Amino acid sequence: MIIELTIKTDYLPGWGTYEGVRELVQNGRDAETEMDAPFSVRHSGNTLCLSNTGARMPREALLMGHTTKRGNNGLIGKFGEGLKLGVLALVRAGHTVVIENGDETWKPVLRRSKIFDSPVLAFSITPSRTPADGVRVRVGGIKKDQWTEFRSRFLFLSGIKASDTLLTGPEYAGKLFVKGIYVCSKPDWKFGYNFQDAAVDRDRNMVSEFDAMWYASYIWANRLRNDPSMNGEFYKLLLSDAEDLAYLKRGGPVLPDRTLDYVHQEFIKAHGKDAWPCASTEEVTKVSFLGKRGVITPECLRHVLKQRMGTVDDLQKAFGQETVKVYAMHELSAEEQAVYNRARDLLSMVYSEGNRISYRVVDFRSDNLMGLYSPAGKTVSVSRKCLDSVTHCLRTLIHEAAHEASGEGDGTIGHQAEIEELWSNLTEKLIHDDK
Repeated sequence: MIIELTIKTDYLPGWGTYEGVRELVQNGRDAETEMDAPFSVRHSGNTLCLSNTGARMPREALLMGHTTKRGNNGLIGKFGEGLKLGVLALVRAGHTVVIENGDETWKPVLRRSKIFDSPVLAFSITPSRTPADGVRVRVGGIKKDQWTEFRSRFLFLSGIKASDTLLTGPEYAGKLFVKGIYVCSKPDWKFGYNFQDAAVDRDRNMVSEFDAMWYASYIWANRLRNDPSMNGEFYKLLLSDAEDLAYLKRGGPVLPDRTLDYVHQEFIKAHGKDAWPCASTEEVTKVSFLGKRGVITPECLRHVLKQRMGTVDDLQKAFGQETVKVYAMHELSAEEQAVYNRARDLLSMVYSEGNRISYRVVDFRSDNLMGLYSPAGKTVSVSRKCLDSVTHCLRTLIHEAAHEASGEGDGTIGHQAEIEELWSNLTEKLIHDDK
């Protein structure tokens, strides 16, 4: 009996030997799951033999679109094409394929159809002399080195469980698997990953960018939860801003507390207790006026540190509450009062709208904080330490008043421009008055 399929022989020209073997291995693996039919793979000589004990394929399996897998997320295939297209790729590449299916033998051939007047894939079906206990597929012309390469693309053939898995061996770097079968490579990724539920395209050679990022971050969160010894590797990935963790930039999964603590401790250990993660030189400048030493930090690392340290805005709000004492003028020495009044007078020469601001002398909890502008109360707080010289005090007053004048935060272009404008105007006025 010859059954012609409506599949032209040149369909999917990009598929070759590997794609054909992949589809057969995938079908065998799914049959094991779906039919409780033990699956085995053996290579001998130049022949690859795939067996499912106790399984049987109905003839309707030759229909395009026929599948029992659709809707079952635990199975690898779902399009109802794998057997037909896999066999087509193998026969077209010059391999012999024999399928022993219970009491029948199926042999795929390429022939010209009289009905369609076109070359198509067909199956010759004959009774078997010795019925097989299941389904056995033999593919000829598969060399040993070829199979060695193919075998590495199936995790379950290497004893690796087909679940969401982090693959740490250097041979897996950048390789993505779905349900234990190799799909594609990500050259910029540091580790390999096996995704249990990620969707693949029809050709099974691509995972969506979003799915890859999401699942990789999810796998890391689970691994860190169960294996804290991986905290060090995770921190290295954060330092390199590895693409493996790109989803962290969008929020990412919940990370274990001990991992968050570890990352925070390592950051402080590397940069000091006053270090603060920053995205730009502008933020470095901003936090310097808040008593911190800014460190430009990769985005993924900033996201993780934020969960222990907060944002730059959080820092600013915190410092706004870090005033431990507010001084009345009579509590200042005569010298301090003179410095403060002179600095205020100089500022008023170039910033007449400074009367909208309330000024006060304070002690900050941080020794490094010299001044702070609070837009909510339009208040400039100046550290008493600034009263050691007119220059020091004036520099702080101009810096903080420039916030009110520009309406912008530390280190922004507008804020820096306003500082320069105030200094320039003051210099010009003092020169003019001196004449």
